[in-house]
Formats: sequence, C-alpha cells, structure tokens
Amino acid sequence: MTHSLLLLTLTLAPLAMGQSLKIPPSVEKLGQKASESVDVTLDGLMLKFAQEAVGDHDEEAKRLMRGLKSIRVRSFEFDNEGEYVAADVETMRSQLNGPGWSKIAQVVSRKDKENVDVFLRIANSQIEGVVVLVAGAKELTIVDIDGQIKPEDVGKLGGRAGIPRLDLRFGERSKK
Repeated sequence: MTHSLLLLTLTLAPLAMGQSLKIPPSVEKLGQKASESVDVTLDGLMLKFAQEAVGDHDEEAKRLMRGLKSIRVRSFEFDNEGEYVAADVETMRSQLNGPGWSKIAQVVSRKDKENVDVFLRIANSQIEGVVVLVAGAKELTIVDIDGQIKPEDVGKLGGRAGIPRLDLRFGERSKK
C-alpha cells in the first residue's frame, strides 16, 4: 500500500471546473471488505482548524494548506484480488477525462498489476486541483485535492494535521 500511496500522491490531479470527483457509493463502502482502509476528509472548516492546530511551529504546513479547499483520501487494501469492481474506477476516470482536466501521468506496472493515473485541473494559469487514482490487484487508492497546490508540495502535507504520511518522491522513480 505504501508504494501505491507514493505513486498515487505523486501524481495527484486537480478537480475540473471546481467540481469534486464523485466517488461511487460502491467505492465508499469498500472499507467493509478491506483488510486495511484509510478515510480522510478535510473540507474548508476542517482545513482552517488544521492550520490552527499546527500553530506557529509548522509554518510550511500552514502555507501548504492556505490555498486548499478540500482534501479527500480513500485507500483500501484487500486480502484477495477482485474485491472491487473495475467499472467503478473507469467511472471515476471518465469524469477526469472531461473538459478542464488534463491527464499528466500514467504508470502501468504489469508486474505489480497496478495502474496509477494523475490528473490536474488548471484554471487561470494555476493548478486548482489534483486527483490521483491507484488501482492495483489488491488495493484501490483515491487522492483528491481541491485548491491551489504545486505537485511537489503534495507529499509535504503527509504526516500533518491528520493527513497520512505519504512516501513521495516528485520527479524520481520509487524503489520497492
């Protein structure tokens, strides 16, 4: 799961035209089947509380969160293959192939049976959102960041204000 989270967060993509990625209800319910799951949602008010919680001791975290509207992370790890429906992933990908979105990266690992897609939404010459989809044989991870952020700053949010620590290496190949 750490490898997938690394790749997922590495390629986060912004939300198109201010619209949030709609995660199918069947995906939201996968935590009941998963052997391990992560469910983090920070919206506007929660992000403000998070900024206050980090206080003056972490100015970088406050800077990173300042331009964000919301952060959602859904990650599921399963004991067996086929625990989630591939059509649900395609439903999310099709939303991100619409106007306003740009697919900036795709990583396909036949060895690990894993696909990573990264989408950005750019408005007014700025990145306004990032969505990363990681679909593996035994895992599914969705990272959805709405707001202004630099791709290299995504990993810096991990481990702060309740956001899971993500092992990200922007511009580098990860080693398992």
